Amino acid sequence: MLTVTPRRTVPLPSLASPLGDYIQRSYGESPDAYQDDFRALDQLRAAITGPIDPHPATLDALARYYAQLRFVAAKFPIDEASLRIKFTWHPSFKPAKKEYAFAHLAYERASVLFNVGAVCASLGAAEATAAPERACEWFRKAAGVFDGLKAALANELRGVPAGDLDLHAATTIECALQVMLAQAAECVWIKGAKAGSVKDGLLARIAMEIVGLYGAALKAVEGSQAALMEGMTRWIVDIKAKQALYTAHAQFRKSLDCASRMLHGESVARLLAAQAALQSKSALANANKIQSPIVDLLRALDSQIDPIAKSAIKDNDLVYVQPVPKEADLPAIAPIPFAQLGVAPIPFAVDPTLVGRPLFAALVPFEVHQMTSEYSSRKESVVSALTRDIHAWHARGLAALHASGLPGVLESLASTARGESGVPQASLDRARHFATVLGGTRHIETQIAALQAAAERGAAVMHEIESVLDQEAREDTEIKEQFQEKWVREASMVLQRPIRDRVSELKDKLAAAVGSDAFIREKYEEGKDKMVRLEMVAANGGGLNGMVGDAAAAAGSVSPNDPAVKEARDLVAQYEATLKQAAALVTEAQDMARADDIAAELTAVVAQSGNTLMIEKQPLFDKHLAKYETVRGKLAQVEKAQEAQVDQLQLVGTQLGARMSANGAGAKQRAALLNELQSAFDLAQELVSNLKEGHKFYSDLTRVLTELHRRATDLVLARSIEKRELLSELTRSIAAAAAPGSYPGHAGGSSYTNAPPPLPPRSPAAQAASFAQQPQPGVWNQGAPPKFSRPGGRS
Repeated sequence: MLTVTPRRTVPLPSLASPLGDYIQRSYGESPDAYQDDFRALDQLRAAITGPIDPHPATLDALARYYAQLRFVAAKFPIDEASLRIKFTWHPSFKPAKKEYAFAHLAYERASVLFNVGAVCASLGAAEATAAPERACEWFRKAAGVFDGLKAALANELRGVPAGDLDLHAATTIECALQVMLAQAAECVWIKGAKAGSVKDGLLARIAMEIVGLYGAALKAVEGSQAALMEGMTRWIVDIKAKQALYTAHAQFRKSLDCASRMLHGESVARLLAAQAALQSKSALANANKIQSPIVDLLRALDSQIDPIAKSAIKDNDLVYVQPVPKEADLPAIAPIPFAQLGVAPIPFAVDPTLVGRPLFAALVPFEVHQMTSEYSSRKESVVSALTRDIHAWHARGLAALHASGLPGVLESLASTARGESGVPQASLDRARHFATVLGGTRHIETQIAALQAAAERGAAVMHEIESVLDQEAREDTEIKEQFQEKWVREASMVLQRPIRDRVSELKDKLAAAVGSDAFIREKYEEGKDKMVRLEMVAANGGGLNGMVGDAAAAAGSVSPNDPAVKEARDLVAQYEATLKQAAALVTEAQDMARADDIAAELTAVVAQSGNTLMIEKQPLFDKHLAKYETVRGKLAQVEKAQEAQVDQLQLVGTQLGARMSANGAGAKQRAALLNELQSAFDLAQELVSNLKEGHKFYSDLTRVLTELHRRATDLVLARSIEKRELLSELTRSIAAAAAPGSYPGHAGGSSYTNAPPPLPPRSPAAQAASFAQQPQPGVWNQGAPPKFSRPGGRS
C-alpha cells in the first residue's frame, strides 16, 4: 500500500509573548489570566514536533492540536499583516529540499491536517493484509482528511505565499485523495478474494473500479508542477504499477468467470491481456523503479496466471476450438462504483472528549461583537414594533369595551347591590389612585414635556457628532486636494463610516420615538377632560353624588342578580381576560428578547470554522428573529377572539342600557358618567405606562449617544495628531527639496541668475502720489488699521 510521508516541523519559542501582547493591545485584557492557555498551546505543539509515528496516540496528539488551532484562529489574526508568528515545515514530497516558513496560521493548520491524513494512511497500510476491513476505514478517514484539506482551507491558503507544493498544489491533495479511495477499494477486494465466496465476475468489477480510481489520481497530478517533486515522481511510478496490477486482476478474474460459462476463447484472450498488463512498462518491465512489495505482488500474480494460461490455451486448441478475440475487441468490464465507501468525515471535528476545553474561550472576537450589536439592534426594532402593535390593539380593545357602556352599567348595578348611593367606592378608589399614585394630569403633562426635551437633547447630540465628523472630513478633503497623491492616509469618510451609520440608525429610532411621543400627547389631549373630572371625584369625593345620581333610582327594575346582568358580567370578564392575554404577549416578547443572545452561537461558528468569514449572518439572524413571529401569531389569534366578543359586548350593552333607561334619563346619565370615569382611569394607566417606556428609551439613547460622541471625538483627536505628523513630514520633505543648491542657476549666497530686473526710476509726480497715499503723522487715515500707544504715550 502507498503511504504519505508526514511533514516535519521545527520547535517554536513559546507563543505566550506574541499572543499575550496581542491580548493586551487588542482585547484590553491582562495576559496573566491566560497563562494556562499559553502553556497548554505550547505543550500541544511540542507533542507534534519530532518523528511522527503511525500510532493512534500520534493521531490523537495531532487531532487535539489541530482542533485547538481552530479556536486560536478565531481569536488571533496570525498572518503576515497582523500577528507575525512564523511556522516552519519540511514538505512531504520534497523531503530533501529546504523547509518553508510562513507567518500564517492557515499554513500551520493545513500542515497539521496533512499529517493527520498521513498517519491515517500509514495505519491503513499496516492493517491492509491482516485486517482489510479496519484498513478500509483508515483509508476512508485519510481520504476525508485530504478532502477536508482541499475544501475547508483552500480559501485561507490563498493568503499564504506559494511555494510549498504539498499544500498549494491542488493536484497534490487531489492525487492523495484518489489514492486513499483506491486503497480503500483495494481492501474491499482483498477481503472478497480471501473469503473465497465472492464470485469472480464481481471481483473483476471491483478491480476495474480500483483501476479507475488510480487513473483519477494520475490524471490529477500528471503534467503538473507537483509531478516533478521527488516523492510524487516515485508515487506516480507506483500508482501506474498498481493500476497494471489491478488491470491484470480484473482480466484474470473475468477469464475465470468466462471459463465457468464455457466462453473459453474469451477466457484465453483475457488471460493473455492480464499477462500483457503485468509485463508492461508500467509493471514488471520497470521493476527496478517500483517498490519491492508491489513488485512481489506483480510477480506472484504472474506466476499464478502463467500455468493457468498455458493450460487454457492448450485446452482451447485441442478441445473447445473457440476463436480467441483480440484484446481490443473484448467487452469492457463495468466497474462497481463504491458510493457506499466515499470519504469519512474528519473524526475529531466536534469530539469534546478528545479536544478538551477550548483555549482562550473567554476572548470574544471583535467581529462577533459587531455582529452581536447588529443583531441586538434588529431584535430591538422587531420587539419594539411588536410591542407598539400590541399596545395599539390593547388601546382599541379598551375603547371598544367602554363604547359598549357595560363597565358603567355594571358599576352602577354593583353599587346598588352594595347599598351605596352617589359615587361608588370603586370609582372613588380609582380616582384617588390616579391623583396620588399616578400623579394626576399635572404629572402626565410634566412627563410629556420631559420626553420632548429629551428628544431635543438627543437630536442636538447627534447634530454635534455629525458636525465634528463633517469638520474633520472637510479638512481631510482639503489637504488631500492640496497634496494629491502625497497624502496617503485613509480617507476620513471610510474611517467615520461605522459612527455615521450608527448615528443614521439612531436618527431613525429617534424619529419613530418622536412620532410615538406625539401620539401620546394626542391621546392625552383627547382624554384630558375626562381625567380632570376623575381628579374632581378624587378631590371632592361624596360632594359629586348629585352629579352621578342615586344608585337605587338608576337601577330601577334591573336587579343585580338578573340573568342578563350575570351574562354581561361574564362577558366583560372574558373580554378583559382576552385583553390581559394581549398584554402578556408584551412581557413574553420582552422576556424572549432578554434571553436572546447569539454571541455564544456566533463564537461557536467561529470556533468551528476557524474564522469569521464563514459566518453567514443573514440566515442566522433570520433564524433567530423568526421566533418573534410566534408572538405575532398569538396576537392574531387573540384579535380573532376579540372581534367576536366585541359584537356580543355591543349587543348586550345596548339591551341592558335600554332596560335601565326605561327608568328615566338619570339612569342613563349615571351609567355613562361611571363608564367615563373608568375609561379615564384606564387611559391614564396606559399613558403612564407609555411615558415610562419613553423615558427608558431616552435614557438608553443618552447612554449610547454619550459613548458615540466619545468615539467621534477620540477619532477626530487621533486624526488630528496623525495629520500634524504627516504635515510635518511632508513639510520637511518639501523643504529638503527646496534647499539652496537644488535649483538650477543658483550661484551661492543670495544671487540668482534669473533675478527680476531692477525697477525703473520713478517720476516726481509718481513719488508724490505714492507719498500722498502713505499715512501722515497726526492725520487720520480711514483705511489704516488702528494703532495703540504704549503707556506713557509712546507707540
